[in-house]
Amino acid sequence: MTQVASQTSRWTLTRIITLSAIALIAFLILLVVGAVILVRIDTPVTVAMFAYIRDVLSVFLVTQCIIIVACLGILILQVARFFNLLRSEVKPITEDVKEATQAIRTSAEFVGRRAVSPTIRLQAFFSAFSTFTREAFRFSRLFKRTPKE
Repeated sequence: MTQVASQTSRWTLTRIITLSAIALIAFLILLVVGAVILVRIDTPVTVAMFAYIRDVLSVFLVTQCIIIVACLGILILQVARFFNLLRSEVKPITEDVKEATQAIRTSAEFVGRRAVSPTIRLQAFFSAFSTFTREAFRFSRLFKRTPKE
């Protein structure tokens, strides 16, 4: 029974997001209702208060814009440094890898030409020679005369 209760009382991510969205919507509705009530009660004071809130919010938004532009500038600088790093560090590494693969290819060709190919030729010669001798001895058996009775 306690396991079922603990599983249902968990704070899952979907539950937190849902409750946050409901709370935000309720706050906005209360804000609009409060603004309408304030406008109905005392218009000149409410207009001055809304003008003050508007000015504070515009200063806040301008500050955010300045911060965003500064962050974009820093991002552009970091991307430029990244490309410079790619150009100066990664390109020489790839050139070294190309040189190494060329050296490996050359070594493989040399070993193939100097060691593998002669070994294969020698093995083919001995295989052909053994086949020849085996067949030659068989033919000699065919030509042997058997004693007549």
